[in-house]
Amino acid sequence: MIVMVQTRHPAEIMTAIEQTRPRPAAFVAARIAPADDPEEIVQEVLIRISQSIGTLRGAERMEAWIYQITRNAIADHRRAAAACTPSTRKVGEALFISLR
Repeated sequence: MIVMVQTRHPAEIMTAIEQTRPRPAAFVAARIAPADDPEEIVQEVLIRISQSIGTLRGAERMEAWIYQITRNAIADHRRAAAACTPSTRKVGEALFISLR
């Protein structure tokens, strides 16, 4: 993946990022309830990976780097959920239902 970034083949970079999906997906699924939409977190992880791939300092660190990004995305999700008050959640749910 690092070589692809260095040679800057966007389609190959996106394919490589998508191939990493199973690891963060399993990690998130083991830590987030299905009602909390783990797929949304996985999407956020893939976005963060694509945005910060240039910060990876070596192929041997890639797995740890991916898991750190995943842990941070889970923490951010939990923080955002905790910040929602019950009244805010109800408004959001009502909006979601009305948009269906």
